[in-house]
Amino acid sequence: MKETSQSTVIRKLSSYTKTNSTLKALIEFDKIIMSIYMLKYIDDVEMRRCVHRALNRGEAFHQLRSAILKISGKQLLGKTDKMLEINNQRNKILACCMIYYNTALLSALLEQAKQRGDEALCNEIKRLSPVAWQHFNMLGTFTFCKSEKLINIHEVAKLLLEDETINVRFISLAE
Repeated sequence: MKETSQSTVIRKLSSYTKTNSTLKALIEFDKIIMSIYMLKYIDDVEMRRCVHRALNRGEAFHQLRSAILKISGKQLLGKTDKMLEINNQRNKILACCMIYYNTALLSALLEQAKQRGDEALCNEIKRLSPVAWQHFNMLGTFTFCKSEKLINIHEVAKLLLEDETINVRFISLAE
């Protein structure tokens, strides 16, 4: 028995000049599935939360990319398509690096909160989003140099939890 993809079937059915009853049936079937999904979405509060959460994650990433782009006056630097693409990819890599740092920091905070047995703090940390930039200095001049000394993310997390002036419970990493 042969296999094929949905797109191939639809493409072939759509290529017929006469109205095709199989294509009409598939279109109606799709409408039924979409109607069932919409009814579930309307009725199920948890499903709506999950959908909104997923949409918010994508939107947060775009907001971070926009914040990075604002640094250069909302302009992609470069005159050729290749240079514009390089600049775009550079901004994307920078955003991913920021998310990676936040993820590592949140993981270390969660580990230490578990070690302390603070279940309430663990639950609050789990709700935080790694797509945040309020704690990054986006202005000024930065010098990047090769250094043998690496950031000890566990030490940073420990200092955050021990510092009396910082209340980790109210740090909002999601915006």
